Amino acid sequence: MRYPQKVLDDVCRQVDFVEYVKNFVDLKPSGQSWVGLCPFHAEKSPSFFVSPGKNSYFCFGCQQGGGPLSFAMKVTGRSFVDCLKDLAERANYTLPVLRGGQKEERVNRAGLFEVMKAARDFYHEILRSREGQEALDYLLGRGISKESIKAFGLGLAPSDWDRLSHFLSARGFSTSLQEQAGLIKKSQKSGKYFDLFRSRIMFPVSDDFPRVVAFAGRTYKPGDESAKYVNSSTTPIFEKSRVLYGFDLARPFIRSGQVAFLVEGYLDVISMHAAGLKATVAAMGTALTQDQVNSLKGSAKEIQLVFDSDQAGLAAAKRALPLLYNADLDGRVIRLPSGHDPDSYIRKFGSQPFLELGQKAQDLCDFLMEVLVSTNSNTVTGQGRIISEITDILSKVPDLAKGQFLRNRLAERLSVSAKLLPLKKFDDLKKAQVLVKPLPPVDYHPLAGRLLELLIVYPQNQRFITEGLVEVWPQDRTKVVIEDFFNQIKENQGQAQIRPEGFLHSNDALIESLVAKALALPPRLNPGESERLVESIIGKFTQQAEIKRNKEFTEAIKRAEAVGDYETVNKLLAAR
Repeated sequence: MRYPQKVLDDVCRQVDFVEYVKNFVDLKPSGQSWVGLCPFHAEKSPSFFVSPGKNSYFCFGCQQGGGPLSFAMKVTGRSFVDCLKDLAERANYTLPVLRGGQKEERVNRAGLFEVMKAARDFYHEILRSREGQEALDYLLGRGISKESIKAFGLGLAPSDWDRLSHFLSARGFSTSLQEQAGLIKKSQKSGKYFDLFRSRIMFPVSDDFPRVVAFAGRTYKPGDESAKYVNSSTTPIFEKSRVLYGFDLARPFIRSGQVAFLVEGYLDVISMHAAGLKATVAAMGTALTQDQVNSLKGSAKEIQLVFDSDQAGLAAAKRALPLLYNADLDGRVIRLPSGHDPDSYIRKFGSQPFLELGQKAQDLCDFLMEVLVSTNSNTVTGQGRIISEITDILSKVPDLAKGQFLRNRLAERLSVSAKLLPLKKFDDLKKAQVLVKPLPPVDYHPLAGRLLELLIVYPQNQRFITEGLVEVWPQDRTKVVIEDFFNQIKENQGQAQIRPEGFLHSNDALIESLVAKALALPPRLNPGESERLVESIIGKFTQQAEIKRNKEFTEAIKRAEAVGDYETVNKLLAAR
């Protein structure tokens, strides 16, 4: 099931697009637009424009453009539906419930964000109270200052079985909503609800905007043998594989320096931020995922991974290399002395020695090969293990060209020919991709792109949008746009009133960019000049269409004559 086009149009029209983009780009007003450095490519002079009246963006540097949905998907790496839901919430727009083959439950996402915020405030107040003194002393003893506790909203889940549930219920949050948020659970024996987090220091986890979407709870009492960390389970607003801890606070610093530090733990992030290394994030207590890496792509160009030992570093490098490679991000490795993690290293040595280690950061690919070679013997068996590791890494790079390039580079580091590497998984992947890879889309006629621009930038030219223009328009990817414009005019009973904004979320990056560019361009021609250009292009289209018709007619006559079908020949000549 898909959302109707009207829903997409309404969401994109009602969202405050400038405020949304400001979460990712430092924008400054420029005439009727806003301008900033493009988040999709490196540039020193701003060429990224946002048009608030048209809710569109366009970069004159990399030629990428579109509307709110297009921007959200590119900058966050999230799915179409996830971005639509986020934009709808920011626009206070209630999306309709899609009726598919299964019964779908309406999800109160706004309510979930509210109940999570209330829970965070509850935990934070408990930590600040006399009841939280032991947990507070633990944090202070770990070098976490009160300023950091406030900045990260740390809290304490009390030992009571249902105090949070009573607190939230008293403030009007239903037990159903609390359970859906992953805060409470119903006992199968008693039928009563109990709090999922108890006697734990609480680390609120926020999404990009930022809104609390989850919690991580850590033990702190001596002798507590339960799991050190417990994370929120998956909910309608939280998937562990998509969120980076600390990213909401780190993003502006990552964007300004184009480098992100990636560490493993929550306390590592807090210690790094407290030391001034604020471009630091962590995976959510799990292996790094492609979604997490993609979320960094809009802000960073390079990721510096902080590892604490060779063995752990090897496992992390093996996971990270293909993920960063797929996202077009450079990867480097900061190697800490044995026995140290970022938290302990920063507390003992401070930020300056850490930055010096960062200046010596090793290329991720070089690090990987160095560790592979150093941890495997120079025997047939050892070399086989190295090749097996490389095979596994390459199998996680779906782009064939990138996979071949990485294959050659790893082979070079191993000092063998790439042809000698029996990369069966890679070869199987290549065959599978050939079978499912769609044909490349037909390119577009450059004059068609120019004419669309003239029709959008200069509204008076929309009187030329007729059925005759549609008929002579080139059979390329832009044809759907002119057909839509003509249908809009017919629906308005001949009045030239087109709305091109619908093509800003067309799922065709080329069309989105063409339309976004036209919406970003100021009119520089007088009416007479623009009309003459339109008439000239239409004349060329008409001439090309006539040439094509004559060619098709001649070929049809030849085919009929070749088989002696003179009846068809006569019909063709009569129709001519």
